[in-house]
Amino acid sequence: GFEAGLKVKEFKPHLMILDIMMPGIKGDEVCKKIKSDSETENIKILILSAYLDEEKFKTMEEYGADVCFSKPLQLPRLKEEVSRLLALS
Repeated sequence: GFEAGLKVKEFKPHLMILDIMMPGIKGDEVCKKIKSDSETENIKILILSAYLDEEKFKTMEEYGADVCFSKPLQLPRLKEEVSRLLALS
């Protein structure tokens, strides 16, 4: 959760998979911080959440999430999206 938001500049991942509800911080806040910083804005963000309604989907889109899915998401679909996003980076 919060540690991911703090260490993203240190580790410089190509992709992050976030849940909207994480211990200590909300995934939407992490997404917004990552996408609003010029050092990290190119990191691809995939959102997974059991609580993804239309309003939250729009919010995540506004915050720069690259793709959003409701849980549960089948593993083959997750692999497909991760491959697609990494091919774009």
